[in-house]
Amino acid sequence: MISYMVKNQKWCGIPEEVINQARGGSARTRQIAGQACGIAGKVRQMQAQAARQARQRAAEGGGAPMKPALPTGPL
Repeated sequence: MISYMVKNQKWCGIPEEVINQARGGSARTRQIAGQACGIAGKVRQMQAQAARQARQRAAEGGGAPMKPALPTGPL
């Protein structure tokens, strides 16, 4: 869209300020998209780490609560 605006600036009477604002908005959009992808990657990494820790606790026997000991002998 920006290339169209630059190419047809004189013909369409598009002010330079409008083109500069479009460029700035486009750059900001790319920046936000990059940040969003970075956050999504960190979330996936944290989920994988939590799953590994849960498997490790389960393998060590710490994943399930212990059953209470039943009393022995007469009550």
